[in-house]
Amino acid sequence: MGNTTPHKTLSQKSWKKYLKMIAKSKEAILLIDEKISFSYFNRHAAQMLKIKNRKGVKLTPALISPLNQPHLGVDSSSGSQAVVQNVYKSKDGRFDYVWQYQKVTGELFFARVYLTILRVKKKTHCQCLWRPIKDPNEILTSSIGSFGSIGSLYDSFKSFNSINSYTSNTSFGSVISNSSNNSLSSFGKKIQEINLNSKNNLLSKSTNELSSTNNLSTNNQSTDNQSLTKSINSTISKDYKSNLNDTKSSLAQNTNYNSRQNNKVKNNYLPIMILEMDIDEEFMEFQDNIKKAVRSTNDLMAEKKIFDEFNRFETIFNTSLKKRENHIQKLTERTKKTKMDTKKKYQKLENQLQKRLFLYHEQIEKRKKIEEENRKLKEKLLKFKKIFDKQKKILDKFIFLFDENELENN
Repeated sequence: MGNTTPHKTLSQKSWKKYLKMIAKSKEAILLIDEKISFSYFNRHAAQMLKIKNRKGVKLTPALISPLNQPHLGVDSSSGSQAVVQNVYKSKDGRFDYVWQYQKVTGELFFARVYLTILRVKKKTHCQCLWRPIKDPNEILTSSIGSFGSIGSLYDSFKSFNSINSYTSNTSFGSVISNSSNNSLSSFGKKIQEINLNSKNNLLSKSTNELSSTNNLSTNNQSTDNQSLTKSINSTISKDYKSNLNDTKSSLAQNTNYNSRQNNKVKNNYLPIMILEMDIDEEFMEFQDNIKKAVRSTNDLMAEKKIFDEFNRFETIFNTSLKKRENHIQKLTERTKKTKMDTKKKYQKLENQLQKRLFLYHEQIEKRKKIEEENRKLKEKLLKFKKIFDKQKKILDKFIFLFDENELENN
């Protein structure tokens, strides 16, 4: 990981107390080591993942995640490593983000993740705290940011940049406040107070669509990853260590399948990522133009340039957001069609299964009737046997008496 600056440094005694505390905690808490695997997870985290027995189970962020993160459009394996490495290298040793996880049952869920770096002597740990998310608006804002104002817009892009390793660091508010011209500073505050109703309206329209898209994607992801779920389920429910190699080999055999899945996700979410990156570039250009305007000695010209630049950026932003909304709508329709096709396919399979079950029950009923007839025949045979035994005894007795009479006559 290189040199790190952890947020907290604990003594050995404090570390032991800390471990006891998180073991009893009602929050889902996990510890990530420098190899980016979970060195410990408490009982509440195990319950969230539906893991019954924690003994001998070793997990990684990628192993308990779907192949891709639908709200970010990134690969789970490389994405989880990038996020943890980012928090290890950060100055304050803290970071929070939204991530989609997968239970051993195959069920998917979103959680807000809070990472904190801890150091004990020479060892460094990353505390990972999960809080489940049920509100789709929170998932939406985690992927495209909150666009209530220009300042919060750029702050949202800063968090997006930290995940994707972009380098822009200056906010619009700081550009205005750093100006020595009082009139421009007050004008900057007025710009920040402008209410972007058009953006909020577009966001509210796209929220429901993205929510349904996420739900549909979750269902399809659950179906598509059935083989992976079986591997994880069997690995954890039996002996994890002995089955780990089998799981790896089965995943290696699915390379072509994984490649197709990655291409599908890229085709679906790449346009959204490109739009967000374009907006980020446009904002950086907008920021540079504002800096130039602030340096101007003519207040009226500076105000005009800032207004013109703001209107230009707002137009670009609205256009990009509209394109994003259209793409989400197309993606939703495509996902609905896929869901309908899958539903028809499984309905057909279910009908075939019902027919087979009906035939199976018919065979069971026939077998029961045959067994009942055999039982009755057996009872009759036993009765005949008893009668035969009685007749045999009488016959034997008669033969004995007959033989005695013969002897006497002779």
